[in-house]
Amino acid sequence: MTRSLSQKQLHLKQTISVLGCGWLGFPLAKALIRVGHLVKGSTTSKDKLEQFKAHHIDGFQIALQNHGNQGDVDGFFKNASIVIVAIPPGMRRNPENNLLQQLKALIPSLKKAQVKHLIFISSTSVYRNTETMMTINEKSALSPETESGKMIASIEEFLSNQSSFTTSILRCSGLFNDSRHPIYSLEGKSNLKHPEGPVNLVHQSDVINIILKLIQSKQYGQAFNLAYPEHPTRIDYYTLKAEEQNLNPPQFLNESISLGKMISSEKVIEVLDYKFQHPI
Repeated sequence: MTRSLSQKQLHLKQTISVLGCGWLGFPLAKALIRVGHLVKGSTTSKDKLEQFKAHHIDGFQIALQNHGNQGDVDGFFKNASIVIVAIPPGMRRNPENNLLQQLKALIPSLKKAQVKHLIFISSTSVYRNTETMMTINEKSALSPETESGKMIASIEEFLSNQSSFTTSILRCSGLFNDSRHPIYSLEGKSNLKHPEGPVNLVHQSDVINIILKLIQSKQYGQAFNLAYPEHPTRIDYYTLKAEEQNLNPPQFLNESISLGKMISSEKVIEVLDYKFQHPI
């Protein structure tokens, strides 16, 4: 049975295109539909289109490539007032991947569709780790260390300089949910560095709820850091998580110096009046 929409939901209904309906984008698209929006979702896999259809997502097969994007990009953006970019740079598996170049190629289609707002799912990798374990907020300087972080910082700058739409940036700390948690990849590993470094994680559901809150509040054109407000040390946290899951705990080096950073979510808590729901 189709759930009827309230008058408030009907009034707020918009067409939203989610570029990258993967691990984060797919549950996000379903959440947007639940609150009454019309959603278009992109995937590189033809097989996923039927899955999208079953969840009332208007699916498009689109592949972003360095030398010309493939698929009905104009149709994907048509009538969309909001576009959400939920695509990681993918440089670990493909070092030559250039997401900045791929997004630049989308600008004419975004302008043609007269998209009003773009939400870019970014990463706190745009900030540098330090010995002083600095508290990082949205006013902190971007100083990425990895090639992926440098790419993301460049994308942030490029999108923020566009005048045809506003750009909102959500810098996510380590993303996890119940089935995808960093302890599973760290289980039993040895010689891990930075035992006293602070943990910065954010649950998938909190990120989705923050996006819903951003759209509802219309606080566009800003950057927000997303991390659960508690930051235990790496050695304490991952030892505890291993015990809870009956896994072999990771072993850390006995280092005198640990590098790290502490991501503050005060802005998203204050500006969007958001309360984190999922402890790390």
